[in-house]
Amino acid sequence: MLELELPLEGAETVSEASVTLEHGVTTVWPRNQPTHEMADPRIIATRFSDTQLIQRELTAGITAQAARQPRNRIALGGTKVRELAIWNLPASKLICQRALLLFCRARGDLSAHIVDCWMNVMYHGEYSKPHCHYDAEGAVVYALEFGDPDPGDPSTGRLELIDSRIPACNSARPDHPTRGLLPDMIPGSMLYFPASFLHFVHPYQGQRPRITFAFNISPGKAPEDRTAVMAQGRPGDFVVSHDGSVPTFKQDQRAKELPAKEN
Repeated sequence: MLELELPLEGAETVSEASVTLEHGVTTVWPRNQPTHEMADPRIIATRFSDTQLIQRELTAGITAQAARQPRNRIALGGTKVRELAIWNLPASKLICQRALLLFCRARGDLSAHIVDCWMNVMYHGEYSKPHCHYDAEGAVVYALEFGDPDPGDPSTGRLELIDSRIPACNSARPDHPTRGLLPDMIPGSMLYFPASFLHFVHPYQGQRPRITFAFNISPGKAPEDRTAVMAQGRPGDFVVSHDGSVPTFKQDQRAKELPAKEN
Protein backbone atom coordinates (compact mmCIF):
# COMPACT_ATOMS: atom_id res chain seq x y z
CA MET A 1 0.00 0.00 0.00
CA LEU A 2 1.01 3.58 -0.44
CA GLU A 3 0.66 5.43 2.83
CA LEU A 4 1.07 8.94 4.10
CA GLU A 5 1.40 10.00 7.70
CA LEU A 6 1.68 13.71 8.45
CA PRO A 7 3.56 14.67 11.62
CA LEU A 8 1.58 16.65 14.17
CA GLU A 9 4.19 19.38 13.84
CA GLY A 10 6.09 20.19 10.68
CA ALA A 11 3.68 18.74 8.12
CA GLU A 12 5.21 21.16 5.64
CA THR A 13 8.35 18.98 5.59
CA VAL A 14 6.33 16.44 3.60
CA SER A 15 4.43 18.95 1.44
CA GLU A 16 7.43 21.12 0.56
CA ALA A 17 9.88 18.32 -0.18
CA SER A 18 11.61 18.66 -3.55
CA VAL A 19 11.13 16.00 -6.23
CA THR A 20 13.53 15.53 -9.14
CA LEU A 21 11.76 14.50 -12.34
CA GLU A 22 13.29 13.56 -15.68
CA HIS A 23 12.94 17.09 -17.06
CA GLY A 24 13.16 19.29 -13.96
CA VAL A 25 12.60 19.74 -10.25
CA THR A 26 9.29 20.46 -8.54
CA THR A 27 7.69 20.35 -5.07
CA VAL A 28 5.38 17.70 -3.66
CA TRP A 29 2.79 20.33 -2.71
CA PRO A 30 3.83 23.86 -3.75
CA ARG A 31 3.62 26.57 -1.12
CA ASN A 32 0.26 28.38 -1.28
CA GLN A 33 -1.16 25.76 -3.66
CA PRO A 34 -4.86 26.76 -3.81
CA THR A 35 -7.79 24.39 -3.29
CA HIS A 36 -11.46 25.20 -3.66
CA GLU A 37 -14.87 23.64 -3.17
CA MET A 38 -16.89 22.65 -6.23
CA ALA A 39 -20.57 23.29 -5.38
CA ASP A 40 -20.26 21.13 -2.25
CA PRO A 41 -17.82 21.30 0.71
CA ARG A 42 -17.06 17.60 0.27
CA ILE A 43 -15.82 18.04 -3.32
CA ILE A 44 -12.39 19.69 -3.41
CA ALA A 45 -10.33 20.64 -6.45
CA THR A 46 -6.88 22.00 -7.19
CA ARG A 47 -4.72 22.54 -10.27
CA PHE A 48 -0.95 22.13 -10.45
CA SER A 49 1.21 24.29 -12.70
CA ASP A 50 4.01 21.75 -13.34
CA THR A 51 1.91 19.60 -15.66
CA GLN A 52 4.30 19.78 -18.61
CA LEU A 53 7.12 18.27 -16.55
CA ILE A 54 4.87 15.36 -15.61
CA GLN A 55 3.47 14.90 -19.12
CA ARG A 56 6.96 14.73 -20.63
CA GLU A 57 7.90 11.94 -18.24
CA LEU A 58 4.70 9.87 -18.34
CA THR A 59 2.47 10.37 -21.39
CA ALA A 60 4.46 8.38 -23.95
CA GLY A 61 5.11 5.45 -21.60
CA ILE A 62 1.50 5.20 -20.44
CA THR A 63 0.19 5.37 -24.00
CA ALA A 64 2.66 2.70 -25.17
CA GLN A 65 1.76 0.38 -22.31
CA ALA A 66 -1.98 0.82 -22.98
CA ALA A 67 -1.38 -0.09 -26.64
CA ARG A 68 0.23 -3.37 -25.55
CA GLN A 69 -2.80 -4.35 -23.47
CA PRO A 70 -6.12 -5.69 -24.75
CA ARG A 71 -8.80 -3.03 -25.05
CA ASN A 72 -11.29 -2.88 -22.20
CA ARG A 73 -15.03 -3.10 -22.68
CA ILE A 74 -16.30 0.19 -24.09
CA ALA A 75 -18.31 1.17 -20.99
CA LEU A 76 -15.58 0.51 -18.41
CA GLY A 77 -13.66 3.76 -18.74
CA GLY A 78 -10.79 2.81 -21.01
CA THR A 79 -7.64 0.72 -20.66
CA LYS A 80 -6.36 0.34 -17.08
CA VAL A 81 -2.58 0.65 -16.77
CA ARG A 82 -1.09 -0.97 -13.66
CA GLU A 83 2.43 -1.65 -14.94
CA LEU A 84 4.80 -1.32 -11.98
CA ALA A 85 7.61 0.10 -14.10
CA ILE A 86 5.44 3.13 -14.87
CA TRP A 87 4.12 3.50 -11.32
CA ASN A 88 7.72 3.50 -10.10
CA LEU A 89 8.64 6.58 -12.15
CA PRO A 90 9.23 9.72 -10.04
CA ALA A 91 6.33 11.57 -11.67
CA SER A 92 3.89 8.74 -10.86
CA LYS A 93 5.06 8.66 -7.25
CA LEU A 94 4.61 12.42 -7.09
CA ILE A 95 0.98 12.14 -8.24
CA CYS A 96 0.40 9.45 -5.62
CA GLN A 97 1.71 11.71 -2.87
CA ARG A 98 -0.40 14.62 -4.08
CA ALA A 99 -3.51 12.44 -4.13
CA LEU A 100 -2.89 11.42 -0.52
CA LEU A 101 -2.24 15.00 0.53
CA LEU A 102 -5.41 16.25 -1.16
CA PHE A 103 -7.40 13.52 0.59
CA CYS A 104 -5.94 14.51 3.97
CA ARG A 105 -6.48 18.23 3.37
CA ALA A 106 -10.07 17.72 2.19
CA ARG A 107 -11.00 15.63 5.22
CA GLY A 108 -8.69 16.98 7.90
CA ASP A 109 -6.94 13.62 8.34
CA LEU A 110 -3.30 13.15 9.32
CA SER A 111 -2.82 9.75 7.71
CA ALA A 112 -4.20 7.89 4.72
CA HIS A 113 -3.49 4.94 2.48
CA ILE A 114 -4.25 4.07 -1.13
CA VAL A 115 -6.60 1.11 -1.42
CA ASP A 116 -6.25 0.87 -5.18
CA CYS A 117 -5.00 3.00 -8.07
CA TRP A 118 -4.82 2.79 -11.83
CA MET A 119 -4.21 4.90 -14.93
CA ASN A 120 -7.07 5.26 -17.40
CA VAL A 121 -6.38 5.61 -21.12
CA MET A 122 -9.59 6.35 -23.03
CA TYR A 123 -9.93 6.21 -26.80
CA HIS A 124 -12.66 7.42 -29.15
CA GLY A 125 -16.13 6.20 -28.13
CA GLU A 126 -15.17 4.88 -24.69
CA TYR A 127 -16.91 5.98 -21.49
CA SER A 128 -17.62 4.78 -17.95
CA LYS A 129 -21.12 3.97 -16.80
CA PRO A 130 -22.47 5.38 -13.50
CA HIS A 131 -20.84 3.80 -10.48
CA CYS A 132 -19.35 4.44 -7.06
CA HIS A 133 -16.40 2.85 -5.24
CA TYR A 134 -17.25 0.45 -2.44
CA ASP A 135 -13.79 -0.24 -1.06
CA ALA A 136 -12.61 3.21 0.10
CA GLU A 137 -13.76 6.44 1.73
CA GLY A 138 -12.56 8.85 -0.93
CA ALA A 139 -11.78 9.05 -4.63
CA VAL A 140 -9.15 11.25 -6.28
CA VAL A 141 -8.82 11.86 -10.02
CA TYR A 142 -5.83 13.54 -11.69
CA ALA A 143 -5.99 14.72 -15.32
CA LEU A 144 -2.74 14.09 -17.22
CA GLU A 145 -4.00 14.47 -20.82
CA PHE A 146 -7.59 15.43 -21.55
CA GLY A 147 -7.45 14.68 -25.26
CA ASP A 148 -9.39 16.59 -27.89
CA PRO A 149 -12.31 18.92 -27.16
CA ASP A 150 -15.46 18.67 -29.25
CA PRO A 151 -17.02 22.10 -30.01
CA GLY A 152 -20.31 20.36 -30.77
CA ASP A 153 -20.38 18.44 -27.49
CA PRO A 154 -18.72 20.16 -24.52
CA SER A 155 -19.40 17.13 -22.31
CA THR A 156 -17.18 14.78 -24.34
CA GLY A 157 -14.91 12.77 -22.06
CA ARG A 158 -15.90 14.78 -18.97
CA LEU A 159 -16.37 13.41 -15.49
CA GLU A 160 -19.84 14.02 -14.02
CA LEU A 161 -21.06 13.55 -10.45
CA ILE A 162 -24.79 13.18 -9.85
CA ASP A 163 -25.98 12.04 -6.44
CA SER A 164 -28.97 12.81 -4.22
CA ARG A 165 -26.60 13.60 -1.33
CA ILE A 166 -25.20 16.59 -3.25
CA PRO A 167 -27.69 19.45 -2.73
CA ALA A 168 -26.60 21.19 -5.93
CA CYS A 169 -27.82 18.17 -7.91
CA ASN A 170 -31.33 18.44 -6.47
CA SER A 171 -32.54 21.53 -8.29
CA ALA A 172 -36.24 20.69 -8.24
CA ARG A 173 -36.82 18.62 -5.11
CA PRO A 174 -34.63 17.50 -2.18
CA ASP A 175 -33.09 14.05 -2.60
CA HIS A 176 -34.16 13.89 -6.27
CA PRO A 177 -31.12 14.63 -8.45
CA THR A 178 -32.02 16.15 -11.79
CA ARG A 179 -28.67 17.63 -12.82
CA GLY A 180 -25.05 16.72 -12.35
CA LEU A 181 -21.79 18.49 -11.62
CA LEU A 182 -19.19 18.58 -14.40
CA PRO A 183 -15.85 19.67 -12.92
CA ASP A 184 -13.81 21.88 -15.23
CA MET A 185 -10.75 19.63 -15.45
CA ILE A 186 -7.76 20.35 -17.67
CA PRO A 187 -4.29 18.77 -17.52
CA GLY A 188 -2.92 19.30 -14.02
CA SER A 189 -6.34 19.29 -12.34
CA MET A 190 -6.89 17.04 -9.32
CA LEU A 191 -10.29 16.37 -7.75
CA TYR A 192 -11.35 14.76 -4.46
CA PHE A 193 -14.86 13.53 -3.69
CA PRO A 194 -16.42 10.90 -1.40
CA ALA A 195 -16.07 7.49 -3.03
CA SER A 196 -19.75 6.73 -2.41
CA PHE A 197 -20.89 9.56 -4.71
CA LEU A 198 -22.31 8.29 -7.98
CA HIS A 199 -20.22 9.41 -10.97
CA PHE A 200 -19.47 8.55 -14.59
CA VAL A 201 -17.50 9.73 -17.63
CA HIS A 202 -19.26 10.87 -20.79
CA PRO A 203 -18.32 9.17 -24.08
CA TYR A 204 -15.02 10.51 -25.37
CA GLN A 205 -15.15 11.66 -29.00
CA GLY A 206 -11.55 12.79 -29.49
CA GLN A 207 -8.72 11.07 -31.36
CA ARG A 208 -5.79 11.64 -28.99
CA PRO A 209 -5.79 9.44 -25.86
CA ARG A 210 -7.44 10.88 -22.74
CA ILE A 211 -5.27 9.92 -19.73
CA THR A 212 -6.23 10.19 -16.06
CA PHE A 213 -5.03 8.74 -12.75
CA ALA A 214 -7.65 7.28 -10.40
CA PHE A 215 -7.18 6.58 -6.69
CA ASN A 216 -9.36 4.96 -4.05
CA ILE A 217 -8.15 6.17 -0.65
CA SER A 218 -9.10 5.56 2.99
CA PRO A 219 -7.94 7.25 6.20
CA GLY A 220 -5.42 5.76 8.60
CA LYS A 221 -2.68 3.22 8.09
CA ALA A 222 -3.10 0.40 5.62
CA PRO A 223 -4.31 -2.88 7.15
CA GLU A 224 -1.69 -5.61 7.07
CA ASP A 225 -3.81 -7.92 4.92
CA ARG A 226 -5.05 -5.29 2.44
CA THR A 227 -3.46 -5.73 -0.99
CA ALA A 228 -3.93 -4.40 -4.51
CA VAL A 229 -3.43 -5.98 -7.90
CA MET A 230 -1.02 -4.11 -10.14
CA ALA A 231 0.36 -4.74 -13.61
CA GLN A 232 -2.64 -6.60 -15.01
CA GLY A 233 -2.91 -9.16 -12.27
CA ARG A 234 0.56 -9.18 -10.72
CA PRO A 235 0.36 -8.43 -6.99
CA GLY A 236 1.87 -5.22 -5.73
CA ASP A 237 2.09 -3.67 -2.31
CA PHE A 238 2.67 0.08 -1.97
CA VAL A 239 4.83 1.35 0.85
CA VAL A 240 6.12 4.80 1.73
CA SER A 241 8.63 5.94 4.28
CA HIS A 242 7.52 8.40 6.95
CA ASP A 243 10.51 10.73 6.65
CA GLY A 244 9.01 12.81 3.85
CA SER A 245 10.76 10.96 1.02
CA VAL A 246 8.95 9.72 -2.06
CA PRO A 247 7.33 6.26 -1.88
CA THR A 248 8.69 3.00 -3.23
CA PHE A 249 6.87 -0.08 -4.46
CA LYS A 250 7.39 -3.71 -3.60
CA GLN A 251 5.80 -7.01 -4.55
CA ASP A 252 3.48 -8.73 -2.07
CA GLN A 253 2.83 -12.38 -2.79
CA ARG A 254 -0.22 -12.39 -0.48
CA ALA A 255 -2.22 -10.30 -2.94
CA LYS A 256 -5.64 -11.44 -4.08
CA GLU A 257 -7.23 -10.18 -7.25
CA LEU A 258 -9.78 -7.40 -6.81
CA PRO A 259 -12.81 -6.74 -9.05
CA ALA A 260 -12.29 -4.63 -12.17
CA LYS A 261 -12.54 -0.86 -11.74
CA GLU A 262 -14.59 1.39 -13.99
CA ASN A 263 -13.49 4.99 -13.36
